[in-house]
Amino acid sequence: MEPSFPRGGKEKLLAAAESEKSQKRKQNDDLFGKSAENKGKKKSKSEQSGKKKAKGGEIDLSSKLNTVDCLTYKVLSEGMLVLGCVREVHSYYLNISLPGQTLGRVPISAISRQYTEALNESDDVPSLEELFYVGQHVVTKVIAIAMEGNYYQVTLSLCPDDVNSEVTQSAVKEGMVLTGALSSIEDHGYLIDFGVANVRAFMKNNQAEAFKVAHKLNKLTVGQLVRCLVTKATSSTVQVTADPAKVNAALIPPSAGINPHLVIPGMKFEVTSVEQIANGALIKWLKYDGYVRQEHFPNPSKTFESQFAKMKIITATVLYSVPLVRTVYLTMQEPAPFALENRDTNLGVNGVPSNCNIALGEVIDSAEVMACSFRGLVLKLKKSEFRGMVGLSQMPSLQEEETLKKMYPPKSHVQCRVLKYDVMEKLFICTMKKDKINEKILSVSDVKPGSIIQCLIVDVRKKELFLEVNKHPDLKARVPSIHLSDSQISDISKRFATGQRVKGRALGVDTAKNVLLVTLKPSLVNSTKPILSSYTNIPMDTFFEGVVYFISSKFYLVSFYNGVTGKLSVDDIPSDLNKKFTLGQTVNVRVDKVFPDEKLKLSMESYKEHTSMTFEVGREYSATVDTVLGTDIKLRIAGNDTEGFGIVPKILVSTHASVADFLMKSLSPGDKVKATCLFNSQAKNIFSIDQELSRTLKSCLDEELKVHSLVPGLVKSVGKSGVVIRTLSKTNEGKIVFAFQRALADEPIENKKEVFTEGQAILVRVENVASEIREHKVAVQATGSTKLMDVCPYGVDMGGLSFADNYVQICGQIHQKLKKNKHPIASYEPGQMVNARIKSINAGWAEVKLDGGVTGFISNYHSHGAPLEVNQDVHAIVIWVDQGSQRVHLSIRPDILKQIHKDQASCPKPKLESTQRGEVIFSTNEVAVVVLKGQCKGLIACAPVKKHINDLTPIHNYVLGTTCKFVFKSLDRMIPVCVNKRDLPNKGKKQKAVPGSLEWKVQKMEAKKRAQIEIKKEVDSDFEVEVKRLKVDTDVKLEEDVKEERQILDAPDEDEITEVPKEEIQVEKKKTKKKGEPQTLQVEGFVWDPVAAKPEEEEESSSDESDQEEVPKKMTLAERRAQARKEEEKLVIAEQKLMDEDQSPQSVDEFDRLLMASPDSSIVWVQYMAFHLQATEIEKARAVARKAINTISFREEQEKLNVWVALLNLENMYGTPETLEKTLQEAVQLNDAQKVYTQMLKIFSDSNKIEEGNSLFDTMLRKFRADKDTWIQGGTFYYKTNQVEKGRHLLQRALRSLENRDHVDVICRFAHLENKHGSPERCQTLFEHILTTFPKRTDVWSSYVDLMVKSGNIDAARSIMERAITQKLPVRKMKVIFKKYLEFAQQHGSEEEVAAVKEKAQQFVLSVASNLPLGEDSD
Repeated sequence: MEPSFPRGGKEKLLAAAESEKSQKRKQNDDLFGKSAENKGKKKSKSEQSGKKKAKGGEIDLSSKLNTVDCLTYKVLSEGMLVLGCVREVHSYYLNISLPGQTLGRVPISAISRQYTEALNESDDVPSLEELFYVGQHVVTKVIAIAMEGNYYQVTLSLCPDDVNSEVTQSAVKEGMVLTGALSSIEDHGYLIDFGVANVRAFMKNNQAEAFKVAHKLNKLTVGQLVRCLVTKATSSTVQVTADPAKVNAALIPPSAGINPHLVIPGMKFEVTSVEQIANGALIKWLKYDGYVRQEHFPNPSKTFESQFAKMKIITATVLYSVPLVRTVYLTMQEPAPFALENRDTNLGVNGVPSNCNIALGEVIDSAEVMACSFRGLVLKLKKSEFRGMVGLSQMPSLQEEETLKKMYPPKSHVQCRVLKYDVMEKLFICTMKKDKINEKILSVSDVKPGSIIQCLIVDVRKKELFLEVNKHPDLKARVPSIHLSDSQISDISKRFATGQRVKGRALGVDTAKNVLLVTLKPSLVNSTKPILSSYTNIPMDTFFEGVVYFISSKFYLVSFYNGVTGKLSVDDIPSDLNKKFTLGQTVNVRVDKVFPDEKLKLSMESYKEHTSMTFEVGREYSATVDTVLGTDIKLRIAGNDTEGFGIVPKILVSTHASVADFLMKSLSPGDKVKATCLFNSQAKNIFSIDQELSRTLKSCLDEELKVHSLVPGLVKSVGKSGVVIRTLSKTNEGKIVFAFQRALADEPIENKKEVFTEGQAILVRVENVASEIREHKVAVQATGSTKLMDVCPYGVDMGGLSFADNYVQICGQIHQKLKKNKHPIASYEPGQMVNARIKSINAGWAEVKLDGGVTGFISNYHSHGAPLEVNQDVHAIVIWVDQGSQRVHLSIRPDILKQIHKDQASCPKPKLESTQRGEVIFSTNEVAVVVLKGQCKGLIACAPVKKHINDLTPIHNYVLGTTCKFVFKSLDRMIPVCVNKRDLPNKGKKQKAVPGSLEWKVQKMEAKKRAQIEIKKEVDSDFEVEVKRLKVDTDVKLEEDVKEERQILDAPDEDEITEVPKEEIQVEKKKTKKKGEPQTLQVEGFVWDPVAAKPEEEEESSSDESDQEEVPKKMTLAERRAQARKEEEKLVIAEQKLMDEDQSPQSVDEFDRLLMASPDSSIVWVQYMAFHLQATEIEKARAVARKAINTISFREEQEKLNVWVALLNLENMYGTPETLEKTLQEAVQLNDAQKVYTQMLKIFSDSNKIEEGNSLFDTMLRKFRADKDTWIQGGTFYYKTNQVEKGRHLLQRALRSLENRDHVDVICRFAHLENKHGSPERCQTLFEHILTTFPKRTDVWSSYVDLMVKSGNIDAARSIMERAITQKLPVRKMKVIFKKYLEFAQQHGSEEEVAAVKEKAQQFVLSVASNLPLGEDSD
């Protein structure tokens, strides 16, 4: 081993060696006699030379300390090696307990270089939970220290490259103990990498068996850390063993040549002398001094003399070494670190030894004071050897050390409470504060199962949530997937967000991870049922609520609280109840029997168990709420001498889905309601409490089941080909009607189960009777249609007024309830001006926070393109209050702010049946919000969107910003209700059936039959030939419809219809206007959208207009002149439009003229395509695209590409997969292939076509694997389509495939995607990994800060900036960082913070200037 100070020549080295030999000869067994014997001896020559070197500027290693200080965060420094103990194991990091009650964190990227590479290359890598466990000792290196608010954040590394960075090849000798990473698995053993240059270590298979047994491992994996003992060292190859018994017993021999510069934590030495000093002892290891604090003595509770007076051999383990001065601190605790360490080490929850009778949170009334120091009190807990520590911050009041010693002398007793256990110091952390001693909840075990708790969401995972309990941030909680809600949630991230506060109920404790289990299911949180949390003392006549967590064909397993479970057999479910439950469904059960092995036998109560009352279908009853469950309401109906029971399924609480949940929550047992019986059988009574729904169903209750009859029904089941409906009847249990897929709704339905629910009320128009079809194992007695156009062939009565009026009435009732309960949202009403703060910004809207914690939303339309930022304060107006979800919709558009009257109560009210113009400003699935113009200017009103219970796919006919005429029909609601004038029938005119409806087809057939007779009588043969020719040219769809209806209605044969009137053919050829808003196509650089112009006000035809054309009358001279003036005005307007360059084209001719002037403009061509698409002329739009490709100059590559992208968008939305593939291949051949593929991948992402996008990206990888943009685009696609795990795996593949210079950019982009679509915690881990590896990348620092600011985490951003300015970077880079920090402080900090940043910048400039040579300038 090379000496630490090699200068001085051969003579001095020989003298030093001779002195060392003489010292060894003089050693004896008396540990205390050595130090006394050496006093007064003349110093050796080597010692004197050492003193001289100290005077020459070197640090004097022989200087001794008078007291032993503990490790603190101020002592910790970067590059320091410290022995730690695993405190917590998480998926992406380890929490490490360090000496002195300090803490650190090891990210997953700092385990070992081989482990990080394995993570990048494969998904089959053991997790941190498999490699580490609580109580395991590890050697760490401090990488970074930063302040996070008032707390230190210490980043550590376990990587051998870092831990052994000071070890050289010559220092690796036999008997040394080092930590290495398994780098390769060979046939006869393993290669171990110590991170030491030119050193290769090999471990035989038999030397690893004991290690695998101790750590319960079936095999060792690449990247795993192994603590090894060097058994043989020859040149660059060494042999090692991992046998824990040999490794832990190994003492570093003097021959190893270890000095304070090479000492590594975990090394064990023999102590040659012990001398007592303040707070500990000064010891000798080899020939060097070391220090041991009193709490690290073999038995800290005993005196110094009683421990060391008779001891002959003492060993000590290195804890850490302070850099520069190289002061070594050790521990002599028994058992020593690493000794007999394995997964079965006697550690319980939180690392507390299993043989300890002290529980976390326990209050100890009489704890004995052992010692008092500047850190606090050391206590002896109970009559055990376990110690406790009460820090100064946990004392009843802050006192000086001398005062504390007087107040709490040794042997005195105090009251304290145990907070947690320090696995490194092996003592309990306690408090003596009265408020914490009396606190009911201090640990998860203190939370009583079933208690209501308020929580804060800290992490949103794919299938679960992680929470913090309010007022107790140390208490962690988890929400399992089945306890997120009463209904299934497809995307958790859309329902919950980090930082959101939720109300839950405690289920129990996950003892393995020491976290609280919480449910957010409203059926359990709002339940008044008793809590079942124990297998003992269960009342057999009481009903409990549980959750189905396992489903079998013969039984269900139900979970309750505190881990209590039971078995519910299908045979024990009454026949009147639905025996098919879903996973996570709340059920009401009672316990029939408790078995000795803690198993429960469950049963359910029949709703008709006590029923002796018969109900009449269609009759309204006064009922009392008996029980409110998660899926239905149980009612109690009292008769004259009897009483009965019935249920109200959630779907029948209200037809308005947005308020159904709130209505159920607002009902409590004992509430009085009006309920209408819809179904009555021996097994079940079904009611509805929705008055509007009951009125609609009762209106056609007495209809007989025959062709064309309209009958009410309830959905019985939903199948692959259609829906089974049971009709409602007063005389029987109803008949079965089947509605095929084509007859379900006016618009195509992709997923029937999302539209139809079992028990849903619906009206059916019967098409055919006595069919022999069998669906869902039931005999179908008829087929029918649930289409709105068939149920209401002449349009919805009064334009859907009653539906909207009922909705607004319910909203008013909810508002009054919320106001009575003083809910914050009750203080918000439409037209009110409010102050809001931006909470988050998403693609289509911004979420804001209002006073009282109310959540609000501002859509992109209502932000009007205004630049919004997180934490920005805005002044907005309330346009709608969603009472069901308790959210407020706002607008900051200047034009809307001017239009809406700020005091709606004082605004002029319209008269009943009056017509007013209004602009649509907001639309929901139920109503559209309108602000009136004219006499009632500024008043907010509502118009129907969903108009009927059969309006299953309501079309939003209202485009925001358009003006229509509305007729007011209801003025006694919270908000006036009106109807679009176009939806009302014209007075005096005969109503016509809706085109496409069954009634319309029947009328057509009758008209054709009449026309057949008239043609034969009135037209000659030439006209008949012309009619036949026209018939051939007509679309065959009409004839197909005729055939279909003839099969249903047993119409005459086709031969009976020989001629079709020309008038009917012309009507059939007219295209119906497409409903709803046209789809838009996105093109890079602009939006493909129809020309955004407000439609002019349409003059409604008067009621007295005739259907016949009037005979033109001869005009007078004045009339002819007036007509000429009008024609001239029209001509002038047309000429002005042609001269106006900003005027958007409105016709084909206008587009052609514009394209003649700008033939190479892709914007005009794409608008031309959108113009045709607006009229549903797909083929014309395709033709325009092809013409554009041929017309645009070959030099304009980007313009051509824009058109190709528009054409691909068109084929994606309106074409077939074949036409899309053909167009894509053609575009690839004629353009830059990579650009085309990238745009196509974006199109698939926007349209959520996951399978097609995955296939396309595989093609891109084969062609452009070396381009980093390809990987970034693929990652964007994966994250945006909720394929987060694939995106994370793609990052690892990208880093393996790309060159090193591209890694930082790719990781940054993926980190941004992770923050937006995945886990913010993982995003921070990625950034921390980059900054640890590349601290000089100022662009990464800036990007990291901007991301934190955008996420609203200002404190984290401030901490990052503080870390950035401590970096030792070139002046020009530091200038960028300080400038960024100053801008940050000006935007998000106070004036004091700005001044502090400027002062730090000045200090940096002065420090740089002082280090510059005279006359030299800095870069």
